[in-house]
Amino acid sequence: MTATHLPARHGRPRDPSIDEAVLTATIAILSEDGYRHLSTTEVARRAGVHKPAVYRRWPTKLELALAAIHRLAPPIADPDTGDVRRDLVDVLLQVASAKQRRPHLELAARLRSDFATEPELASAVRAAIIRPRVAAMRSIIERAQRRGELRADVGADAVTDLLFGAVNARSLRTDAPLTRAAAVRLVDVVIDGIAVAATEPRGR
Repeated sequence: MTATHLPARHGRPRDPSIDEAVLTATIAILSEDGYRHLSTTEVARRAGVHKPAVYRRWPTKLELALAAIHRLAPPIADPDTGDVRRDLVDVLLQVASAKQRRPHLELAARLRSDFATEPELASAVRAAIIRPRVAAMRSIIERAQRRGELRADVGADAVTDLLFGAVNARSLRTDAPLTRAAAVRLVDVVIDGIAVAATEPRGR
């Protein structure tokens, strides 16, 4: 058999149970002790794996932290239903579903403190996790403005702050899940204030 016909070699399949154990341990350490005390040695010990298993997956401490945070705050799927209210309700339910899990609340509280002393972490989390969420919201708002559903003079960031802020505040106030009816009420309160009036021309 010539070299050109040798079968392709594949590495050992990645064990998802190790990923799960490592990320769970990382979330616990970040929540309890903060980013400064995160170490591969302690993560490996808590996860019950060897240190190389951690390094192979996430070579740096920052990559490991981002992977753990991303696990609790996955990307937002843009519904793009053609109706701004339905889109925003769907997005709020996506965001709230993560915030209603206790590990998310504990980690979020610690990260707010870490951001003040760990600028590298703060910058990376904003770039990899927060900005894509804001960008998804901006797309929804700007589409609605182009369709003539919302006033063009209202900034998308202001709408995002109002809606995400409401979900954040609610997650601190109660453990009760955000229902679709509650999400509709939140969206209606905001959108009714910035919707194009019936007498105004819709679209251009």
